[in-house]
Parts: sequence; structure tokens; C-alpha cells
Amino acid sequence: MLRVVSLTPFAVLAVLAAWCSIAAADPQSGDDLAICRDRQADAQARAQACDNLLNADRVTGRDKAIALSVRGNTLINKRDYVHAIETLSMAVDLDPDNVVALNLRGLAYERTGEDDHAMADYNLALQKRPTYGVPYNNRGIIQLRRGALQSALDDFNLSIKYAPKFLLGYTNRARVRTLMKDFDGAIADFTEAGKIDPNAQQIAGIAASPTA
Repeated sequence: MLRVVSLTPFAVLAVLAAWCSIAAADPQSGDDLAICRDRQADAQARAQACDNLLNADRVTGRDKAIALSVRGNTLINKRDYVHAIETLSMAVDLDPDNVVALNLRGLAYERTGEDDHAMADYNLALQKRPTYGVPYNNRGIIQLRRGALQSALDDFNLSIKYAPKFLLGYTNRARVRTLMKDFDGAIADFTEAGKIDPNAQQIAGIAASPTA
């Protein structure tokens, strides 16, 4: 005998609320994934979206590598370089072609004084994507620190060629040109950097310096 079960109004509302909750879960996951993937998204919003995905274990493969890269960048900004290297190494393991993760891990290594490991990561990133401007800049900084001025200049030239809106390429090339006594070239680089961001600390420091 078929038995009909009727629901009270309160029970109906409870069921509807549960359905709405389930329906809302997937769009939220999709929103987090879209924001986490979006390099142009607000940095804080992107970091939160990636953390949401990682904490809920909702991503795998390349998407997880992207989320880990964003988390690694956050750890670098917090100067937690040991955990940044661990996190970015997981990203590279998941996606060996993730040049962003390689560059960031190189930066974390560099911040801990492990220049050889940093150079290896920068070189690998550039091997995989020769037109990626940022690793050239980062590699140039190590060359500059080692006193290899021409090699540093070459790297900063390539950084500017492939990332013409990357301010540090200009300010770092200006530093090298100053050391090489190419003062006109250095001033030209600071001028270009000022067009990108006139409020940058590097530019403000030059503007505030007394003239001879």
C-alpha cells in the first residue's frame, strides 16, 4: 500500500533552504576558481579565492598549481621563505611548466641567500618561456650582486624588451648604468620608470635626492 507523506510548511521551508544551500555551493566554487585563475584580479581577493580552493581541497592538477603559486607569493610577501619554497615546489611538481611558480621559487631562494638555486629556477623558467620578462630582471639582480655588470645589463635589457611595463627592469638597469658611469642612460631609465609609476619608492628617492 502506497503511503503518502505530507510535509508541514516549516519542513518545506527547511528542504528548500537545504536545496538553495547545495545549489549555491557550486557557483561559489566556480567563482573562486575564476578569481584564482585571473592574474588581473585584486591581489587580496585572488589570494583568498585560491586559499578557499586549497583549504576545501577543490582543485587538482594545473589549477592546484596556480593556487599554490598564489599562496607561495603571499608567503614571500610575509617573508616566510621556507614555507614559500615548500609550497612553490609542490606547484612545480604538479605542473613543471608553470614558469610563474619557478620564478617565484627562485625569488624565495634568492631571499634566503641561495643564489645558485635561484639562478637554476630562473634559467629553467626562461628555458620554458624565453619571452618571460620578470626572470631576466631577477637573474640580473644576482649578476649585479656578483659584480658581473655587463651580464646584469644584458638581462635588464631583455627584461625591458619582454616586459616594457615592468618598473623594476628600468630602475635596476639605471643602477647598472650608474655603476658603468652611463649617467645619461641611467637618467633616461628613471624617467621611463617614472612614467610607469611616478609614486614608486625608487623614483621618489631619486626625486628627493639633492642635486650637485
